[in-house]
Amino acid sequence: LLHRVSWKKGIKFSDVGRSYVNFVKNHYKHPIVVFDGYENESTKSHEHLRRNAVPQSKLVQIVPENPVPYTQERYFSCIENKAEFIRYVTSLLKESNIEVHNCTGDADSSIVAKALEHASKQSGNVNVIADDTDIIIMLLHHWKPEQHGDIFFVQERDNRAW
Repeated sequence: LLHRVSWKKGIKFSDVGRSYVNFVKNHYKHPIVVFDGYENESTKSHEHLRRNAVPQSKLVQIVPENPVPYTQERYFSCIENKAEFIRYVTSLLKESNIEVHNCTGDADSSIVAKALEHASKQSGNVNVIADDTDIIIMLLHHWKPEQHGDIFFVQERDNRAW
């Protein structure tokens, strides 16, 4: 979700946050948002460090009426900014009655668990929107036709679904 909404340097944090809430409301019927956590070590910590080996920004305190001082890519190069932004967007999504789960580390297992839980409770389809192929592998491993409804794995950036 963090990279599905685009924004530019100079826009107010409140406008950026509102654009995330609007994106979720406009694109998904009954969304459950699950965020990775960046406070603790996880199986993907090494990858996060590799991607952001040299942060191009410093920690920025989020004040809704202040402008974002960096481009989106540069802002998110600082892991602490990413964690702070997730907390901010989580509060806005929850205020809009959107279910949000924040993981302490990698969210893949939680995403799969939520998908399986919902597929077992309802008769309709469950769509898992993600770009991480680890999630589809776990879904394939854990899905049982006698226990779960249909689950579709959707990669929006490549416009593909399984």
